[in-house]
Amino acid sequence: MWKYLLNRTLQILVTLVFFLALSYFILDAQPGDITLQYVNPRFTEEQRQALVHRLGLDKPVTERFVSWLINATSGELGDSFELNKPVIDVITERAPRTIFLFATALIIEFIVGYFLGRVLAWNRGTALEYGITVFGSIMYTIFTPWFALMMLWMFSFTLKWFPLGKFLNPTLWIKLPKGSQITANLLFNQLLLTASLVVVAVAII
Repeated sequence: MWKYLLNRTLQILVTLVFFLALSYFILDAQPGDITLQYVNPRFTEEQRQALVHRLGLDKPVTERFVSWLINATSGELGDSFELNKPVIDVITERAPRTIFLFATALIIEFIVGYFLGRVLAWNRGTALEYGITVFGSIMYTIFTPWFALMMLWMFSFTLKWFPLGKFLNPTLWIKLPKGSQITANLLFNQLLLTASLVVVAVAII
């Protein structure tokens, strides 16, 4: 078994490196100059060349790829030009919210699937079974980005249950007094702590 796991792990690593290399070289082969996205129109050619040297774009593409791969595996992902901060800081800041959203969706999916499975088992050959099966097939094959936009339109834009462009807005969850210091991050941390305690309590019971 260990030999099988080792072989599968090596296959995954080789496939991952191949995919990263293919994506990197295809993006590098695109026409145009990436530095033009970050330079000021008033920059001189010397300033633009300095930026090219800083980004390492004056090196061979294979050398740049190897350097990028080593930096990525060591956690050095560079800086975000848009946010003006290290990329790893952006990931660290937003990863808990993303994990929380995915975990919530996974739990809801499991609960709904479990109860619908029981309903299907007790209603074989009925119209209810066919209806649930068709509905499940549609939801499974639906175009996810479009469905996400529809959910944003319904629950955020129309019903205004959730804020647009933010993870959450404290004023939509609780009535805040004037000058309150409660922020979205503080509320999220309390929400995450409460969810964790509920999961632990359910596991113990």
